[in-house]
Amino acid sequence: MSSINSLNQWLNNPSNVYIGLFTHDIIDGLTIDNPDKTFYRVFDGCQMQDKETLMETFQRVMPFFNGFGKNYYALCDCLCLDIHWEENLQARPPVVTPEKIFLVVKNAESLLKRTVHDKLFFLQSIVQAGEYWLSETPDPDIDYNNLENVDVNRLIDAHKTTPFQLLLGCSTNKLLYQVRASIDNLFKNAPCDKYRPVCYIYCNDVDATYTMKQISSPFN
Repeated sequence: MSSINSLNQWLNNPSNVYIGLFTHDIIDGLTIDNPDKTFYRVFDGCQMQDKETLMETFQRVMPFFNGFGKNYYALCDCLCLDIHWEENLQARPPVVTPEKIFLVVKNAESLLKRTVHDKLFFLQSIVQAGEYWLSETPDPDIDYNNLENVDVNRLIDAHKTTPFQLLLGCSTNKLLYQVRASIDNLFKNAPCDKYRPVCYIYCNDVDATYTMKQISSPFN
Protein backbone atom coordinates (compact mmCIF):
# COMPACT_ATOMS: atom_id res chain seq x y z
CA MET A 1 0.00 0.00 0.00
CA SER A 2 1.35 3.45 -0.91
CA SER A 3 1.97 6.12 1.71
CA ILE A 4 -0.86 8.32 0.45
CA ASN A 5 -3.32 5.40 0.49
CA SER A 6 -2.17 4.52 3.98
CA LEU A 7 -2.71 8.12 5.09
CA ASN A 8 -6.20 8.27 3.61
CA GLN A 9 -7.17 4.95 5.18
CA TRP A 10 -5.89 6.07 8.57
CA LEU A 11 -7.71 9.41 8.45
CA ASN A 12 -11.01 7.84 7.49
CA ASN A 13 -11.18 5.23 10.24
CA PRO A 14 -11.46 5.54 14.02
CA SER A 15 -8.18 4.43 15.57
CA ASN A 16 -6.24 4.71 18.81
CA VAL A 17 -3.28 5.91 16.72
CA TYR A 18 -3.70 9.67 16.98
CA ILE A 19 -0.36 10.96 15.69
CA GLY A 20 1.05 10.59 12.19
CA LEU A 21 4.42 11.60 10.75
CA PHE A 22 4.40 12.24 6.99
CA THR A 23 6.28 14.35 4.47
CA HIS A 24 4.52 17.40 3.05
CA ASP A 25 4.05 15.87 -0.38
CA ILE A 26 2.09 12.97 1.10
CA ILE A 27 -0.06 15.28 3.23
CA ASP A 28 -0.73 17.58 0.26
CA GLY A 29 -1.88 14.60 -1.78
CA LEU A 30 -4.46 13.35 0.67
CA THR A 31 -8.11 13.13 -0.29
CA ILE A 32 -10.65 14.63 2.09
CA ASP A 33 -13.87 12.64 1.87
CA ASN A 34 -16.96 14.73 2.63
CA PRO A 35 -15.03 17.97 3.27
CA ASP A 36 -18.21 19.67 4.45
CA LYS A 37 -18.33 17.15 7.32
CA THR A 38 -14.63 17.30 8.20
CA PHE A 39 -12.90 19.60 10.67
CA TYR A 40 -9.49 20.39 9.15
CA ARG A 41 -6.94 22.97 10.26
CA VAL A 42 -3.34 23.61 9.15
CA PHE A 43 -0.67 25.07 11.43
CA ASP A 44 2.92 26.14 10.77
CA GLY A 45 5.46 24.79 13.23
CA CYS A 46 7.64 27.84 12.56
CA GLN A 47 4.97 29.91 14.31
CA MET A 48 4.82 27.58 17.33
CA GLN A 49 8.39 27.34 18.56
CA ASP A 50 7.55 27.69 22.25
CA LYS A 51 4.55 27.29 24.53
CA GLU A 52 3.47 30.93 24.27
CA THR A 53 3.43 31.04 20.46
CA LEU A 54 1.82 27.58 20.28
CA MET A 55 -1.07 28.71 22.48
CA GLU A 56 -1.45 31.98 20.58
CA THR A 57 -1.57 30.09 17.28
CA PHE A 58 -4.19 27.64 18.52
CA GLN A 59 -6.26 30.56 19.80
CA ARG A 60 -6.08 32.20 16.37
CA VAL A 61 -6.62 29.14 14.18
CA MET A 62 -9.13 27.14 16.23
CA PRO A 63 -12.72 28.06 17.16
CA PHE A 64 -11.84 28.20 20.85
CA PHE A 65 -13.84 30.44 23.15
CA ASN A 66 -12.37 33.86 23.95
CA GLY A 67 -11.43 32.87 27.49
CA PHE A 68 -9.08 30.07 26.36
CA GLY A 69 -6.60 29.69 29.21
CA LYS A 70 -3.50 29.13 27.03
CA ASN A 71 -2.15 26.20 29.03
CA TYR A 72 -2.07 22.49 28.24
CA TYR A 73 -5.00 21.63 30.46
CA ALA A 74 -7.12 24.23 28.67
CA LEU A 75 -5.83 23.08 25.27
CA CYS A 76 -6.91 19.50 25.95
CA ASP A 77 -10.27 20.68 27.25
CA CYS A 78 -10.92 22.83 24.18
CA LEU A 79 -9.81 20.08 21.78
CA CYS A 80 -12.48 17.90 23.38
CA LEU A 81 -15.33 20.36 23.74
CA ASP A 82 -14.78 23.36 21.47
CA ILE A 83 -14.35 21.72 18.06
CA HIS A 84 -17.52 22.59 16.21
CA TRP A 85 -18.39 23.70 12.74
CA GLU A 86 -18.64 27.41 12.08
CA GLU A 87 -22.27 27.33 10.99
CA ASN A 88 -25.43 29.05 12.17
CA LEU A 89 -26.36 27.19 15.33
CA GLN A 90 -29.92 28.42 14.96
CA ALA A 91 -30.34 26.34 11.80
CA ARG A 92 -32.64 23.34 12.01
CA PRO A 93 -31.41 20.72 12.34
CA PRO A 94 -28.21 22.09 13.89
CA VAL A 95 -25.02 20.15 13.21
CA VAL A 96 -22.35 21.05 15.70
CA THR A 97 -19.76 18.29 15.59
CA PRO A 98 -17.83 16.97 12.57
CA GLU A 99 -17.56 13.37 11.47
CA LYS A 100 -13.75 13.54 11.27
CA ILE A 101 -11.18 15.79 12.89
CA PHE A 102 -7.59 16.20 11.84
CA LEU A 103 -5.00 18.85 12.50
CA VAL A 104 -1.88 19.34 10.38
CA VAL A 105 1.36 20.88 11.65
CA LYS A 106 3.73 21.57 8.77
CA ASN A 107 7.43 22.30 9.36
CA ALA A 108 7.08 20.06 12.40
CA GLU A 109 10.83 20.15 12.98
CA SER A 110 10.32 23.71 14.33
CA LEU A 111 7.40 22.82 16.61
CA LEU A 112 8.35 23.72 20.21
CA LYS A 113 12.05 23.72 19.30
CA ARG A 114 12.72 26.44 21.91
CA THR A 115 10.98 24.51 24.69
CA VAL A 116 11.45 20.91 23.64
CA HIS A 117 10.15 19.47 26.93
CA ASP A 118 6.75 20.99 26.09
CA LYS A 119 6.29 18.39 23.34
CA LEU A 120 5.52 15.87 26.07
CA PHE A 121 2.61 17.97 27.29
CA PHE A 122 1.43 18.91 23.80
CA LEU A 123 1.34 15.31 22.57
CA GLN A 124 -0.29 14.25 25.83
CA SER A 125 -3.05 16.77 25.09
CA ILE A 126 -3.47 15.35 21.59
CA VAL A 127 -3.72 11.76 22.82
CA GLN A 128 -6.21 12.63 25.54
CA ALA A 129 -8.35 14.49 23.01
CA GLY A 130 -8.10 11.51 20.67
CA GLU A 131 -9.29 9.18 23.41
CA TYR A 132 -12.22 11.48 24.09
CA TRP A 133 -13.34 11.51 20.45
CA LEU A 134 -12.77 7.77 20.05
CA SER A 135 -15.10 7.05 22.94
CA GLU A 136 -18.75 7.22 21.99
CA THR A 137 -20.88 9.39 24.28
CA PRO A 138 -24.30 9.49 22.67
CA ASP A 139 -27.38 10.85 24.36
CA PRO A 140 -29.84 7.93 24.56
CA ASP A 141 -32.74 10.36 24.48
CA ILE A 142 -31.69 11.94 21.16
CA ASP A 143 -33.06 10.60 17.90
CA TYR A 144 -30.11 11.32 15.60
CA ASN A 145 -32.37 10.85 12.58
CA ASN A 146 -34.65 13.64 13.74
CA LEU A 147 -32.76 16.60 15.19
CA GLU A 148 -35.27 19.33 14.40
CA ASN A 149 -36.14 20.13 18.01
CA VAL A 150 -32.98 19.04 19.80
CA ASP A 151 -31.23 21.65 21.94
CA VAL A 152 -27.82 22.60 20.55
CA ASN A 153 -26.09 22.23 23.93
CA ARG A 154 -27.20 18.60 24.18
CA LEU A 155 -25.67 17.88 20.79
CA ILE A 156 -22.39 19.51 21.82
CA ASP A 157 -22.17 17.25 24.87
CA ALA A 158 -23.03 14.10 22.91
CA HIS A 159 -20.99 12.69 20.05
CA LYS A 160 -20.45 9.50 18.11
CA THR A 161 -17.06 7.84 17.61
CA THR A 162 -15.05 10.36 15.60
CA PRO A 163 -11.60 9.91 14.03
CA PHE A 164 -9.20 12.47 15.54
CA GLN A 165 -5.62 12.73 14.29
CA LEU A 166 -2.65 15.06 14.35
CA LEU A 167 -0.38 15.04 11.28
CA LEU A 168 3.19 16.21 11.81
CA GLY A 169 4.68 17.09 8.43
CA CYS A 170 8.18 17.90 7.18
CA SER A 171 9.49 18.85 3.76
CA THR A 172 12.02 15.98 3.62
CA ASN A 173 12.36 12.45 4.95
CA LYS A 174 15.52 13.50 6.78
CA LEU A 175 13.68 16.17 8.75
CA LEU A 176 10.81 13.78 9.41
CA TYR A 177 13.22 11.22 10.80
CA GLN A 178 14.65 13.91 13.10
CA VAL A 179 11.17 14.66 14.42
CA ARG A 180 10.58 10.98 15.03
CA ALA A 181 13.90 10.62 16.85
CA SER A 182 13.23 13.68 19.02
CA ILE A 183 9.83 12.32 20.07
CA ASP A 184 11.28 8.91 20.90
CA ASN A 185 14.10 10.48 22.91
CA LEU A 186 11.69 12.66 24.86
CA PHE A 187 9.60 9.72 26.00
CA LYS A 188 12.61 7.49 26.54
CA ASN A 189 14.18 10.03 28.88
CA ALA A 190 10.98 11.22 30.57
CA PRO A 191 11.73 11.35 34.33
CA CYS A 192 8.56 9.69 35.51
CA ASP A 193 7.58 6.28 36.83
CA LYS A 194 4.14 6.28 35.22
CA TYR A 195 3.79 5.70 31.48
CA ARG A 196 1.03 4.99 29.02
CA PRO A 197 1.53 3.00 25.80
CA VAL A 198 1.03 5.02 22.62
CA CYS A 199 1.72 4.31 18.97
CA TYR A 200 2.13 6.59 15.98
CA ILE A 201 2.06 6.05 12.26
CA TYR A 202 5.29 6.87 10.44
CA CYS A 203 5.16 7.22 6.64
CA ASN A 204 3.02 4.21 5.69
CA ASP A 205 3.39 1.83 8.62
CA VAL A 206 2.50 1.82 12.27
CA ASP A 207 6.16 1.94 13.05
CA ALA A 208 6.66 1.84 16.78
CA THR A 209 5.03 1.61 20.15
CA TYR A 210 6.64 3.85 22.70
CA THR A 211 5.80 5.15 26.14
CA MET A 212 4.10 8.49 26.53
CA LYS A 213 4.69 10.44 29.71
CA GLN A 214 1.89 10.04 32.20
CA ILE A 215 2.03 12.69 34.92
CA SER A 216 -0.41 13.19 37.75
CA SER A 217 -0.67 16.94 37.11
CA PRO A 218 0.90 17.54 33.69
CA PHE A 219 -0.88 20.73 32.64
CA ASN A 220 0.92 23.68 34.24
